[in-house]
Amino acid sequence: MEKLRAIGDIKQAFEISLEKELNLIKVGAPLFVR
Repeated sequence: MEKLRAIGDIKQAFEISLEKELNLIKVGAPLFVR
C-alpha cells in the first residue's frame, strides 16, 4: 500500500510540473515566434 501511495504522489507531482511546463510554453511561445 505504501508503495502505491508513493507512486500516486510521483504521478501528481509529474502532472503538476507538466501543467507548469504547458503554461510556460503558452506564455513563452509568442516570444519565440517573434
